[in-house]
Amino acid sequence: MLSARLQRIAHFHSRVFLQICQWLLAQSMETYIQLFMSSGITGEDVLGLDGGGLKDLGIRNKEDREKIKKKIKEMKTHNEREKKEMTRKDKLLRKKK
Repeated sequence: MLSARLQRIAHFHSRVFLQICQWLLAQSMETYIQLFMSSGITGEDVLGLDGGGLKDLGIRNKEDREKIKKKIKEMKTHNEREKKEMTRKDKLLRKKK
């Protein structure tokens, strides 16, 4: 059985993937959703993509790549905040024990 922390991390990464797909849909770039899905890319993988990775994925339009890179950067920032908060909560829980 996964620990609560690992479950939260796994949930977060599947949520990242879902968020990027929802965002692509909202940006009328739904054609790229299939590229992400067929590549087997995970939420963690998405956060590691750069312009070259997006191009390798099949996103040829430079403007689209720039938009996606900007969204990935926003998600990374949010991810870092969440990780810090989870670490802080874990430390507090350990102190209470």
